[in-house]
Amino acid sequence: MTDQEFSAFYAATYPRLLGQLVLVCGDRAEAEDALQEAFARAAVRWHRLRSYQAPEAWVRRVALNLTRMAARRLR
Repeated sequence: MTDQEFSAFYAATYPRLLGQLVLVCGDRAEAEDALQEAFARAAVRWHRLRSYQAPEAWVRRVALNLTRMAARRLR
């Protein structure tokens, strides 16, 4: 039931991660884009990530990295 596990993980962590990213980047749309991409990458790797102690931290790190890369491209 990995699809159900991932869906539950997504529902439980999305609001908290979105709030954190909005605070970091200051733009809700940008935060949503980065977070959606991070969750898409997590979905592909869920078979491995689900065994992590804190898969939420992995998604957060990926989203933050995507936000930083987007900021660099704008400069």
